[in-house]
Amino acid sequence: MMEAKIIAGTFVALSVYTAIVSAFVAAWTAQRKISIENITQDRRVWREKVRDKALSVHDSLISRNQKSLDKLRAEFRAILNPMDKEDQDIIKCIYLPENGKELERAEQFAERIALLLKHDWQRAKWEAGPFIKRVMGVRAFFEPKRKKYDDYVKEKQQHESGKEDKKEVNRVRRCFVLLLRRVRRCFALRRIPSK
Repeated sequence: MMEAKIIAGTFVALSVYTAIVSAFVAAWTAQRKISIENITQDRRVWREKVRDKALSVHDSLISRNQKSLDKLRAEFRAILNPMDKEDQDIIKCIYLPENGKELERAEQFAERIALLLKHDWQRAKWEAGPFIKRVMGVRAFFEPKRKKYDDYVKEKQQHESGKEDKKEVNRVRRCFVLLLRRVRRCFALRRIPSK
């Protein structure tokens, strides 16, 4: 009899505990789903806004429209992080360059914006990913880092010099192959047919 009461009490306690845990998990899951949907939606709208404004900056740089650049610079100050050096450098690109350097400035601006948007997209994917990746102790290993523009330029130059090195290697290879073919022809012509 006493054992039955203990078993029944244990069963009731376990049921209550399971119900509390289930309610907590369900509430946490629902809150997380709503949060992810809202954050990713807001980020998507923000990325689209940055893309649209970036196209306007590009057009204004190329056409040397100072008034438009001043307005766009103010808009970018409102949507970028004033404490981030890379964001500050993006804003510094929204000035009229010296004559003849418009395209160069527009390209630099476009590359900086592309790095910003890529980083934001990676962060959005990371935040929507598994919970374990966002736990504080593990976070440093998985959280996407923003690539600095200077690092990007160095990598781009290394990549381009690598292409040029490959072109040079391929050119030397082609010359060597042509030389071998000519040598073979010369030896083929000098061969005396056997009788």
